[in-house]
This record gives sequence, structure tokens and C-alpha cells, in this order.
Amino acid sequence: MPLASSVSPFLPAALLVPLFACGTDRHSESPAADEVTVVAPAAPAPGGEPLVTAAGLEFQVPAGWVPEVPENRMRQAQVLLPTADGQDAPSTRLVVYHFGAGSGGGVEANLDRWIGQFAAEDGRAPKEAAVIEERTVNGLDVTTIDLTGRYVAETAPGSGVRLDEADHRLKGAIVDTPRGHFFLKLVGPAAVVDPHAAEFDALVESLRHLAG
Repeated sequence: MPLASSVSPFLPAALLVPLFACGTDRHSESPAADEVTVVAPAAPAPGGEPLVTAAGLEFQVPAGWVPEVPENRMRQAQVLLPTADGQDAPSTRLVVYHFGAGSGGGVEANLDRWIGQFAAEDGRAPKEAAVIEERTVNGLDVTTIDLTGRYVAETAPGSGVRLDEADHRLKGAIVDTPRGHFFLKLVGPAAVVDPHAAEFDALVESLRHLAG
């Protein structure tokens, strides 16, 4: 299967009809247009860091992360990670997707899709290398995944052309809400993601569903 290492990897990967995406959403399959409502980043939290509201899901952004207006209608929110001074790395973003109740596929299907976009670099199968946890956050069932390896997602669904990016890390969360599943996905070079892994975990712990 052809590889395309020159294509930027920060368009996180596809959601199962629809699954997940990032960047220009080249790894995603388009949802029905009327299923997505884009909500821009919101107000600061009491502690000074911004709160982002995405279609009724709210979370607190870590210090230094920059909420952005979503680039397209497939994204409910996007947040740019900081990079170290002098670090030469492509932009890495957390992207939030939501396709409405009953849309976007189930938890297992999406986890399998994400795992399938990696090849482990330590000899283990990617599924064995993935750390998957379940927790309850403010009454919401949340499944998280943490996986490091070679990022080999397709550049576009069904293209057969794959990235080949060594030493990448995925931090993701699937959140079950009364409005359906929300998908939070962060993929980038491990050198960029590693320093912010605990911050991503704190962001997950801040998740809250807004009534209405």
C-alpha cells in the first residue's frame, strides 16, 4: 500500500461514517451537513483559562492552549497546542467532533478505527500497545485511549495512500452524553504531545454536559 510521509499528519483520523478527522479533515468521512452545528470557543473560566463549549459539551482549556474558531463544519471545536521554544513541528490540535444522537458509530468501532491508524514500533500489535480506560466524569461515561507508534492513517478515506510518520502519539476520548457521542482527538509527534499529556487528562476531567 503506498505511503505518503510528506503529507502533514495533523488532520486526525477518520470517524466511522462518520468517524474522526483533523487538519483539513482528510482522514474523515463527511457527515450529513444538517447533523453538525459549529460552536465557536467561549468565555474564560473562573480560574482564568478559557472554557470551550462545543454543541453542549463544555471543557476547560489548559494554560497556553489556544481555542480557535473551527476550520470547517465537521468540527465542533479545535484547540491549538503550544510548542516548545524553537521546536520545529507542524501545528498540533485537539479537535472535537459530534454528529448527533445515534451518529458517528459506537465506542468500540471508533477505538478500533483509531488503533488501526497506528503501527506499533516496539514489536507489539497496536491494540496491545493502546492504553484504554473507562471513567465517569461529572456524570458522563468517558472512554480514553493513549497510543504511541507509527502513524499510518489514510490521507483520505478509501484512498489507499497512507502516511508514514514515526513516533506519534494519540490522546483521545469518547464521551457519552444525552446528545450522543462526542469525540476528542489529539494526534501529533510524541515530542509535541508528551509534555501536554497530563494537561489533556485534566481537560477530560473538566468535561461537563450543559442541559438544554
